[in-house]
Amino acid sequence: MVLEGTLGPVITKLSIEDAVEMRVLAKPKVRLIKVPHSEKLRKLRKYPDVYEEGIVHNRARNRLIVREALTLVGKGYSVLIMVTNIDHGKELALLADRLYNMGLTFVQGSTENEVRTKIRASMKDKVVRIVIATAVFREGVNIPSLNAVINAGGGKSETMVKQISGRPLTLTEGKDEGIIVDFLDLSNNYLIRHTGERIGFYSDMGWI
Repeated sequence: MVLEGTLGPVITKLSIEDAVEMRVLAKPKVRLIKVPHSEKLRKLRKYPDVYEEGIVHNRARNRLIVREALTLVGKGYSVLIMVTNIDHGKELALLADRLYNMGLTFVQGSTENEVRTKIRASMKDKVVRIVIATAVFREGVNIPSLNAVINAGGGKSETMVKQISGRPLTLTEGKDEGIIVDFLDLSNNYLIRHTGERIGFYSDMGWI
């Protein structure tokens, strides 16, 4: 309402599909990875416990995330790993260090603005190929050279999924598609429903 009062009424709306068709945005390419079944996770009833066990501290799932990021980097891509929980970001960074002796940059709310700016510049120049980030990099951050985003935090919010999905869609010379990696979490009813919501969004957008 404030913007309309300043600039006037909305004339038209440009959807992601239209923007791709008009060559304003890169074409989204969704990759879905199935997470190994966990009987322990299936038996949990409280959502906070499910999220901690099934997302944050799920070692098998976290290995898939790190491995997929490294696979994409091996193809010359740059990757943004989005997490919701700070402990999850720390867990992924620790796992990458232990398994691959690789230090990953982790950006969170406490990261100073000057440091964030330097990290974005390093990603833009592809000096830094993998960055883990919380919601501070989910919106309002434009890194044109970014090739892929990994939705490590799951969730069901369409707004959140749309924000995450938009990170690698800036169209640049030599890049005509943006890769969105998500996970099929099928070991608990909460996570199954959330997975279904995300898949529904991708399907409605015509991406899968």
